[in-house]
Amino acid sequence: MAFANLRKVLISDSLDPCCRQILQDGGLQVVEKQNLSKEELMAELRDCEGLIVRSATKVTADVINAAEKLQVVGRAGTGVDNVDLEAATRKGILVMKGRALRLGRKLGRKTNSENPLLLTFLGGIRSLAFSSL
Repeated sequence: MAFANLRKVLISDSLDPCCRQILQDGGLQVVEKQNLSKEELMAELRDCEGLIVRSATKVTADVINAAEKLQVVGRAGTGVDNVDLEAATRKGILVMKGRALRLGRKLGRKTNSENPLLLTFLGGIRSLAFSSL
């Protein structure tokens, strides 16, 4: 799957503000909305190519099937038990995960803006927009 059309990303759980900035600096439109119901999440994803979640958002088969433009799901944290991997695989959606967002606290940092793993994780999502050029 080519990711040349990755333009809009929804962040549906709370993340460090630097995450939004990193993605915007890469030319992506970023929408942040938290505490969405399943129906609200499906509506928001109608025109999004990317989704970044933590553990609160459940990315079910229904959500995946309703998200016609979705190309990538980024799971900020460990594990992907809140993402239906079979449904994502059937639709050719890439699922990425990263432990980056909690590492800053473990290293004694107040913010994750200097966290190299966070930058790598977000950079991976951002660079997908240019991977087929």
